[in-house]
Amino acid sequence: MLIIPNSSIKKEIITPDHCYGIYRNSISHFAAKTFITCEPVDYIHNWHIDYICEYLQAVIDGNLTRLIITIPPGYMKSVLVNIAFSAYILGINPKERIISTSHSSGLTLRMSNKTRDVMKSDWYKKTFPNTILQKQIEDTQSYFKTTEKGFRQATSMLAKITGDSADLLIID
Repeated sequence: MLIIPNSSIKKEIITPDHCYGIYRNSISHFAAKTFITCEPVDYIHNWHIDYICEYLQAVIDGNLTRLIITIPPGYMKSVLVNIAFSAYILGINPKERIISTSHSSGLTLRMSNKTRDVMKSDWYKKTFPNTILQKQIEDTQSYFKTTEKGFRQATSMLAKITGDSADLLIID
């Protein structure tokens, strides 16, 4: 059980089940939990995270079809979009098809592995119980799919993606 102080002197008790609901309904809270899951350093929340998450929510809601985020390195852009947003989208809709690309295959594969690690975590499974990763005969770092035929494919800028269809394209 977590105890979180609210604005008054009283304390509000929040159970893990409440946390899963919060993660499911807030991309910002989900992103914070994602960071804690996949990064070895402490999470420090800042206003820009909520600001970016508002735009990511607009993409989810269908109010934005194109989004460019330009911030300096080290401000969580890759964690927010490449890892958390991918996992969140597949949690909401396990049929979603995502292609993620980056300047290097190494970065793209690291992001893909971290996304998969988040999706295999106990808290993710409890947050999105209907999203299940399909067991693969051959485990590839660059591609995984859900039992609902949604997927996340990682590729680099130099790789060919012609002919592949996606609902969401992430260029990091």
